[in-house]
Amino acid sequence: MKRSLLALLLSGFLLSGCASMEQLTPAPTALPTQVTPVIPTATSTATLTPTATTVPLVSGVCSPLANITLEDLRYITSNPFILKYPFREGVGDFKNHPAIDLGFYHTSTIPHYTGDPLNTDDGYPIQALLPGKVVALTDDRFPYGNMLMIETPVETLAPELLAQIQLPDPLTEEDIQQHSPCDQSLPKLTWDDNHRSIYALYAHMKDSPTLKVGDTVTCGQIIGAIGATGNSSENIEHLHLEIRVGPSDAQFGTIAYSSNTDIATDQERYNYCTWALSEEFYPIDPALFWSSASSQQ
Repeated sequence: MKRSLLALLLSGFLLSGCASMEQLTPAPTALPTQVTPVIPTATSTATLTPTATTVPLVSGVCSPLANITLEDLRYITSNPFILKYPFREGVGDFKNHPAIDLGFYHTSTIPHYTGDPLNTDDGYPIQALLPGKVVALTDDRFPYGNMLMIETPVETLAPELLAQIQLPDPLTEEDIQQHSPCDQSLPKLTWDDNHRSIYALYAHMKDSPTLKVGDTVTCGQIIGAIGATGNSSENIEHLHLEIRVGPSDAQFGTIAYSSNTDIATDQERYNYCTWALSEEFYPIDPALFWSSASSQQ
């Protein structure tokens, strides 16, 4: 009896245990936490603005001839500046000379000359009167012969130098059209009407220019030598220094006129006419640049 009761209790316990096992469910597995990656951002750095370099204004000029002071140029001026308005080329009383010719036979006549004694100016060094940029040149063409032209923007000149040279006001387009003898059917030269420049032309040089259009020139830099090329008066060596003021960035091309031995093209003659006769580029007496002590020699 006791054995039967024990067997019955044991059987119930085992059944109960199986039932409990079947009812057990595993605990849910925790899902991994999704981590959002942190993407580093580029650190912004301040952009440094370049500081503009202040270029000193041109307050003086250099002698156009080496070892000869600006003060002494009056002793070697063989042909002075002559201008009559409206400008025309002619002879006698009608002849204009919108330049200064500089030359000498003996350096002994130059009071403050500092070089070796010379009995001729043939091959004498020519210097740039002002700093600037080469904008035109000719290789033994009529009338300027071997010629170099240098442009200096008016805005680069100091107020005291501008007061000294007394630049004329530009003529109106109506005045220019009324007096200009240039062939208006040919392509016009290009330039910047919003700005003005000084153009210094050095003519009759002995040799072809070694500088090129676009080259930068410093004040007092050697740019050539005195000669008698082109339409030099009586083939006498001298420097023909011609200075004009006009619109900036002028593209002159080749400036030439016809002679018995040098036939210029229509465009070359037009370029010459625009420079020399149209009054777009108005002549200035070069002596105004050395009429006071504002010099760099």
